[in-house]
Amino acid sequence: MKRYILTGAPGAGKTAILRWLECDGFTVVEEAATDVIALRQAQGEPEPWTKPSFVDAITALQRRRQEQAAALPGELQLYDRSPVCTYALAVYLGHPVTPALSGELERIRARQIYDKRVLFVENLGFVTPTDARLITFEESLRFEQVHREAYTSLGYECVSIPLACCRTGWRRSGSGSKPQREGHCAGVDPPDRQRSMATMPTIMARLPDSRVRADHRPGRPGVPAERLDHPKSGPSCTVARASAQQAMSSR
Repeated sequence: MKRYILTGAPGAGKTAILRWLECDGFTVVEEAATDVIALRQAQGEPEPWTKPSFVDAITALQRRRQEQAAALPGELQLYDRSPVCTYALAVYLGHPVTPALSGELERIRARQIYDKRVLFVENLGFVTPTDARLITFEESLRFEQVHREAYTSLGYECVSIPLACCRTGWRRSGSGSKPQREGHCAGVDPPDRQRSMATMPTIMARLPDSRVRADHRPGRPGVPAERLDHPKSGPSCTVARASAQQAMSSR
C-alpha cells in the first residue's frame, strides 16, 4: 500500500485538489483537525485549539482513520495531512508534544506508513478565514514554514506543488489580500478551483496509476465517468486528466 500525504499552507486549495483527485478515482482519507474543531465548536467550545488536549484528539482520529482505510480498495491512498502536520501544529501553537503524539510519530516511522515524498501545496498569496481557520496570511506563511521544517526534520522530502497561474480576470488589491473579480470575467472560476485543476498534472505525474472506480468505493455514491468531462469541469480539467494519463503510462 502506497500512502501519500498532501499538505501545505492553510487555505492553499489543498482540499479542492483532493476533491478533484477523488473524483478521478483516487482514494482520499480526510483531514482530522478540521473535524475535531467542528465537533468541539458544536459542543460549545469556540477555540478548541487553545487546549493541549486538542493535539491528542487529532492524533487519535488520524490513527483511527489510517487504520480503517486499510480496508479500502486500491493500492494507493492520498491523505489530507498526517501526524507530522499535527506535530507542526503543536509546535506552532506552543503546545507540548504529548506522549500520544510522540508514539504515533514513532509508529509511522517504524512501520513506514507514509511515503517519504510529501506533496506540499504552496500558498496562494492570500488566505480566506473560516470558522476553523482564524489565521492571517502572515501567520499562514509562518505555519507553512513550520510544516516544511517538521517534515524535513523527520526525514521526509517536500515535493512542492507551486502556485498555478490563474486565468485573466482576477487581480489582487494588495499584498496578501484575496483577489477581486474583474467585471469582464464574471463567469471565471475562483482561484482555488482553477488551481486545483491546473496543478493536477504536477501531482498526478508523481502518482502511479492506482485509481479505483468511484462506484466501487464502499459507502460512497458512484461518479459516472462522463461527469468528469462535463463542460462545467472546464478545459483545464480535461487537459489535466490527459496529462496525468500520459505521465502515468510512461512509468
